[in-house]
Amino acid sequence: MISVYIFVSLVFLFLSKKKFGTIFNIVSIFTFSWTVVSCLACLDMFGLRQPSFFVHCQILIFTINVNIVMLLSMKVNKQQDIQSPSIDRTLNLKVLTLQFLAISLSSVLLLQAVKVLLSTGDFAVLRASFYSIEYADQHLFNLFCRQLPLAIMEGLIIFYTYSAFIQQKLKYLLLACCNVLCVVLVSGGRYEILFFVLVVIMTFINNGGEMTKKTRIWIKKYKRWVIGLALLLLVPGIIITIQARSGSVFNELIIYSSGSLSFLDYIFSRPDLFEIDNRLYGYMTFSVITEPVILILKQLGLTLAKTPSWYFNIHCQPFYNIAINGNPLYFNNNTSILYFLYYDFGRLGSLIGAWVMGGLISYVYNKAKETSTFFNVLYIYIAVGLLLTVMYYRFFGVKALFVILSLWLCCVRIKIGNKIL
Repeated sequence: MISVYIFVSLVFLFLSKKKFGTIFNIVSIFTFSWTVVSCLACLDMFGLRQPSFFVHCQILIFTINVNIVMLLSMKVNKQQDIQSPSIDRTLNLKVLTLQFLAISLSSVLLLQAVKVLLSTGDFAVLRASFYSIEYADQHLFNLFCRQLPLAIMEGLIIFYTYSAFIQQKLKYLLLACCNVLCVVLVSGGRYEILFFVLVVIMTFINNGGEMTKKTRIWIKKYKRWVIGLALLLLVPGIIITIQARSGSVFNELIIYSSGSLSFLDYIFSRPDLFEIDNRLYGYMTFSVITEPVILILKQLGLTLAKTPSWYFNIHCQPFYNIAINGNPLYFNNNTSILYFLYYDFGRLGSLIGAWVMGGLISYVYNKAKETSTFFNVLYIYIAVGLLLTVMYYRFFGVKALFVILSLWLCCVRIKIGNKIL
């Protein structure tokens, strides 16, 4: 299978280079992320179970079709000028209000995180505290004190990073880093660091071709600062990794990336345990819409239906041993997007999901080329989410809706009387 993945990568590298004029584009990077992880999963490393032929078929159907849709749908036109984000004094106040709201809502968890780290110094304990069963049935607390503030911070990370590149202001990049560290501190996880790195990469790739000479000079001037900030963000990631099960950065990188496909294979091997043959027909895949609707209906006492998050948490949050020999390797949560697609639509899920994801990102990409600030930052968010689909589905649940709303609020101008907010 490794030779098949290499062939697919080379084909789409050539086709995307011909369309976009550079090898660094969304198609090539998306293909690279899936094929590298899939190749690692094919190797007999650390006793991880190797994905079956069925899993590899689902991977190839999904990646090939997403790429085909993007290559056919994305319009590559020369853009005259990039519209800078509208960050005047009034809008700054609005962004700072969102920032204050995020910090205020997450204050309970921030204080809890500081207390845990001071007493134990262990990020694993912090993660367990963040996902504590104590809050499992507290829907309002989960919504307003966990999902909403972290979603706002993610939106601000994207907006600040985009603003730093367009407006040539280092302070926005510093603010983005502060939000990354805040999310890491609250949740005890390292994924936000990876998210931020990909946001920086996609911001540069999406706007690099049209950046002004002034912006390029700014990047060169502050290159050392950017490298320094990157190293600073690596510190908590390394600490979390050392405290994890293997104590090796390399081992953890392999396990956390390819482990999602090993876990997916384990899920497919136990359909009775994970109930994946009970079709939900879009309930999970489109949970960014279905979950908030169900939550509202539940609060009004109009339904007893379980939320999409309930189905996922009850099946995929417990730890399962995904090793087939040697020491046990317990894994949870990361199932790749293919789990959600199969749960909803069965064997056709990878094809349906590919058309939806490819069509969505192509539409937003084309709108972003019309110099819309909102669609530019929205494209970065969706592109990063697409790159991470090999590990987990970032558009799952109400949090994704909050991220999109926060991006919209950062960019939109609202006229109230004689004032523009």
